[in-house]
Amino acid sequence: MHSRYRRQPADATIGAHPVILDLVVRRFFCDNDSCSAATFAEQIAGLTQRRTRRTTALTTMIEAIGLAVAGRAGARLAARLGIHVSRDTLLRVVRAIPDRPIETTPILGIDDFALRRGHVYGTVMVDLTSGRPVDLLPDRTSDTVSTWLQAHPGAEIVCRDRAGAYAEAVRIGAPDAVQVADRWHLWRNLIGAVEKTVIRHRKDLSAPAAPPDDTEEIGDNTVITEAPDGRLVVRTRERHAAVHELHTQEMSISEIARQLNLNRRTVRRFVHASDTDELLATSFDGRSHVTHCARGLPARTLRRRMHRCCASDPGDHRARLPGQRADRPSISAATAHRRPRQAGTTAYAQHQAGHHVVDLPSERSR
Repeated sequence: MHSRYRRQPADATIGAHPVILDLVVRRFFCDNDSCSAATFAEQIAGLTQRRTRRTTALTTMIEAIGLAVAGRAGARLAARLGIHVSRDTLLRVVRAIPDRPIETTPILGIDDFALRRGHVYGTVMVDLTSGRPVDLLPDRTSDTVSTWLQAHPGAEIVCRDRAGAYAEAVRIGAPDAVQVADRWHLWRNLIGAVEKTVIRHRKDLSAPAAPPDDTEEIGDNTVITEAPDGRLVVRTRERHAAVHELHTQEMSISEIARQLNLNRRTVRRFVHASDTDELLATSFDGRSHVTHCARGLPARTLRRRMHRCCASDPGDHRARLPGQRADRPSISAATAHRRPRQAGTTAYAQHQAGHHVVDLPSERSR
């Protein structure tokens, strides 16, 4: 021992009262010229750590508070417990917590998640035995995933979606693992396939039966559709024609999106659509703002308000439905295209066809 110094670290509180320890620490010096440390201070295992003014017990309490409430709320709670710590220190202690060691799991789940929806995606690795995430990867490329699998061997079953990059990554990184698909992705893929089939063959669907004369055209059985020459239809046809015209000039989807000021996903959907009917069938379900506002209103109240909207002054606030922003011409145009359903029948939109197929028989009548 070459010298000593006094150290006063803060310890865990007792009855909301701060506790300060007064320690005498021995210091040792190294005479070796090639030693990078040169000075060594004594540490008490389980009590003190290097370069901290808190004991291990107090640091553990601050970590628990920071993980539970963090920030300002954590600082207020710590003050009531007798721990004087700022919100910035709480966050700094939480960030300094080391990550858990990545353990190999025999049943591994691989899926993507959005860091920035539509632009940046990452990959999450999940231990399906415990249901806890194992690691996060910065992207969803096959090289990144295969490198991770090679660095963490031991996966016997890999559950993934239908992404080709993940399939290739598993073949390279874990060639002996069995690749399976989870139930959610199977159902989701089946629903998507059924909906695409229904949309593709929508012209072959039989027309709905004519309603009886005494069918009431108000209430929950009213479906409001847009006029065939509405603004949505005209805009969709114009964009579809413009996209296909540029696509025939061998322009890429990104170039078309920049020139027409559209999203790349929208341009890709327009390119793959054979006609505008398919686009309209997937983007418009026949419901207007008036339909959503009228939902849940009694038949008598709806009849009275519909009568007012057709007979009263456009500025009369009583002529509008709850939450409805349209004026009288909008309501009149919407109610002029009402399509009543036949009593006793249940109609559903095309996007509900997939759910209707995969639902249990006991659930279809609901």
